[in-house]
Amino acid sequence: MIVRIHAHVITWNEERLIWHYLNHHLTFCQRVFVYDNHSTDRTVEIARSFGSRVEVIPFGDQFLNDDDYLKIKNEAWKKSDADFVIVGDCDEFIFAKDIASIFYRAKMNRVSVIPLKWFDMISDQSVEANRMIHDQIKTGVPNQGSKNLVFSPELITDINYGYGAHHSKPKGVTKIGNEFLTCLHYKYLGGVEAMISRHEAYKKRLSKNNLKKNLGSHYHFTREQNIEFWNNIKAHSQQVI
Repeated sequence: MIVRIHAHVITWNEERLIWHYLNHHLTFCQRVFVYDNHSTDRTVEIARSFGSRVEVIPFGDQFLNDDDYLKIKNEAWKKSDADFVIVGDCDEFIFAKDIASIFYRAKMNRVSVIPLKWFDMISDQSVEANRMIHDQIKTGVPNQGSKNLVFSPELITDINYGYGAHHSKPKGVTKIGNEFLTCLHYKYLGGVEAMISRHEAYKKRLSKNNLKKNLGSHYHFTREQNIEFWNNIKAHSQQVI
């Protein structure tokens, strides 16, 4: 039995990760929908190079508006004919050594939400092209604040994410699986300076809506706060895969 899986991912200037995201998820997803928020680097070019299994959908303007992101995550999957959808960001990689078997059993058991074990991955090294990311970076920190990123669009009628998708209130048939997938959150790559540079770029893009609602406030961290944050994650990191 084929389990149909579609991924819905939001991007902005993700040329360092988009190849890895697509190369990884297309090993078990039939389609990936890339919602691009006016990237100015090679994100769209790289995504389109994967051919017909990847569809690029532009949205929004040059500013980061979390209301736009929230609408996509709450609505874009609703007409999907897939058995399961993955809804997330480009640094969120769904992983399991026996991933096909987990999806198969979830479908057979009419599971509507597959739970995740979440790890914030960290490395002073940047990822190399043309190698699976999980073969390169294996260290991270367990994060208790997981997200409901993997669910059935047939059984779940509304996912009701809050900002950042850290919280959700699924509606419909809410049967949580007893087998876990892993989310490898590849956000902290290339050293602390790369993280600081990325945060500065996001800070410049914050929309009036985000500023009014204080969304993305962590992008305003001082250099010292960012360094302390990075060092804390690194000090507690361990091999997770």
